[in-house]
Amino acid sequence: MLKNKVLKLDHSSDSWWKREGPGCKVRNVDAIPTEYDGCLVDYVHIEIFQAGLQCFFAVSIWYKRVD
Repeated sequence: MLKNKVLKLDHSSDSWWKREGPGCKVRNVDAIPTEYDGCLVDYVHIEIFQAGLQCFFAVSIWYKRVD
């Protein structure tokens, strides 16, 4: 099976923002990074903002082409 480090879509997937979010520190429990402390913003809010921004850019590019 080919392991892709960029796109991982299985049940054990974790959010990149959960690990790498602003101020987040990883706490290893049993040598597996399972807990994250000190995050300034919850990763769910960052992902929602990112998705909204991508939608905005997609619509704005589409709108430019229509005119």
